[in-house]
Formats: sequence, structure tokens, C-alpha cells
Amino acid sequence: MDVAFALGLDAPPDLPDKADHAFYMYSLQCGKKGPAQLIKWRLVATSTAGKAAPGDAKGAVTVPVVVVVHAAQEAAQTVCNAPAKRLAVSATGLFVACGCSDGAAVVVNALTMRRYGRYLCHDLPVTGLAFAPDSVAAVQDVPALLTTVSADCRIAAIPLGGVSLFMQTATRVLLLFIVLILMLVTLALLSGFALPPLKII
Repeated sequence: MDVAFALGLDAPPDLPDKADHAFYMYSLQCGKKGPAQLIKWRLVATSTAGKAAPGDAKGAVTVPVVVVVHAAQEAAQTVCNAPAKRLAVSATGLFVACGCSDGAAVVVNALTMRRYGRYLCHDLPVTGLAFAPDSVAAVQDVPALLTTVSADCRIAAIPLGGVSLFMQTATRVLLLFIVLILMLVTLALLSGFALPPLKII
């Protein structure tokens, strides 16, 4: 089983009050054939293992102090049916991206752990992905900009807006419904049929 880790905040780091915000760790686990599961861990405590030992005459420390992080699993989400080995968290902590072996990049809302979108941008497995710095995303006028690279020798830049996948789908369905109604009205007018009167309840 392959495991990848990334660290992020549960809210943008520039908030005025960060005392109530916790750190989260994200792991990506999958078998050789998938599916890939994204797991969200809440960092609950830290401790130290080992101690500093006296060094040489110059006072150098020879035994490092290791910080042990304790985490509790908070949520899990299946991101794709194919194996996935690449993971990245945006600087604001709002998005988590996974690179899949089928050439797709899956973006998850880090706060709700719901899928934000799936972007099939490569013909071969995604070999690396990272979020562009906030300054680059600001130039593009988007909250985040995801870049991916693949063995197909292509680099993709995916702008992530503020509209979720559900809202994108709902908007498309609504527009399709409006177009269908307009087409039916146009056909009725052209064929000479009288439209039934509208009843207002």
C-alpha cells in the first residue's frame, strides 16, 4: 500500500484569530490497483522523544530531539478508483489535490472533504502536482491555481474558482432546461400552435 502525506491548516493562515484553528494532516492511501482514499487527520498533541546530550568541547549537540506528532482520524473520502500517489495542499488550506494514475487530478474541499472537481488533463499517470504561490493565483484572479505534470511530457495549469462541482453541474442543468423551454416555445410559435394560458396559483 502506498501512502503520501501533506500538512495544512483548516482555514486561511491570514485570519486575525488563529488560536482556534488546528493543523490537519492528509494521507493518501491506495493499493496497487486502487481505489485511492484521502484521509484527514487532526493533529491533537506533540511530544518529544530523546534528549539533548553533551557534545564535544565546542558544546555541539550530538543527539537530536525528535518531535512526535499524535493525530486522530477525522474523515475519509474515496477520490478515485485508480491508484493515486501524489498529494498537495493549497497554501490557504482550502483545497487538497490528488494525482491519479489515470491522468486525472482530483481536487477536494479540505473543510468538508467533498470532491470539488475531477480534471482529466493527462494521457499518462500524474507524476507530480503542486499549488502555485498565492501571488500567481492572484494574477489569474482565482483563489488557487493547481499545476500538474505527467510522463506524457505535458504540464497543466488548473484554475480553481469559488464554485463547487455541485454548483457547476446544477448551473449547467438549469441552463440546459432554459434552452429546452425556449426551443419548445419557438417551435410552437413557428408551427402556429397557440400556447396554453398560464395559470397563476
